[in-house]
Amino acid sequence: MTQIRCIALDLDGTLLGPDHQISAANASAIRDCLDAGIHVVLASGRSFDSMRPYGQALGLPELICQNGAAVGDVASDSVRARQLLQPDQVALVSGLLLARGIPFCLFGLREIVYLPGKAQPDVLLSYGEPMFREVPALTPQHIPDPVKLLAFCEASPCDDELRALTAPALDQLRTHRSFLEWMPPGVGKGAALAEVAARLGLSKEEVMSVGDSQNDISMFAVSGVSVAMASAAPDVAAHARYRTASNAEDGVALALRRFALGVAV
Repeated sequence: MTQIRCIALDLDGTLLGPDHQISAANASAIRDCLDAGIHVVLASGRSFDSMRPYGQALGLPELICQNGAAVGDVASDSVRARQLLQPDQVALVSGLLLARGIPFCLFGLREIVYLPGKAQPDVLLSYGEPMFREVPALTPQHIPDPVKLLAFCEASPCDDELRALTAPALDQLRTHRSFLEWMPPGVGKGAALAEVAARLGLSKEEVMSVGDSQNDISMFAVSGVSVAMASAAPDVAAHARYRTASNAEDGVALALRRFALGVAV
């Protein structure tokens, strides 16, 4: 097997345990990878400000944020968009969600906004999203840098209906049993990870990724070693070459030691 030189790790359901913390075993495995000269990057649907504390704790230089729509530099506390949502894209999805009574919010680079009575701030707080506010309209005046739209809804036939109504103008992903998200087409964790690998001069075979949700499938596609968590849905796991234990059982540590560090586990 080719030596792994870059690793991308999803956060929720993957690196983080059920308590939203990084276990000692996972942190130790990541430190060993860094000591071995392996580039490690976190890749999540979360915003930069929600991800940065984890990056700081692990000593990681960069973060792939908001499903690849943005990338952040931990040391300089800066984030840039890879591609923004256009006003007509925001209007399309928000109109469909408002008509169906589905609560939602709009992510900018450093804040999250929502219409009066149309979001679930308590859910955002539970995922460490610190910057959110109510606005009268989802216009550039109120949020100049929109990168993704997130709806709070359980999986249902509505998923297929909304996908049919928003494609090909937008990519739709179910990133959690209660989250449905939209981004500009072609923007994803995989595209952002491929950019990182290209900048480092690495081949696909030198890249490893670990995840559990639909938004991790694009990472699997650009990784020579792709690992799905035990909790991954069958349609997600089918895209990965390997599987590991759950996030409650230090599955990330097991995968890193087996595939990146060559340690029998």
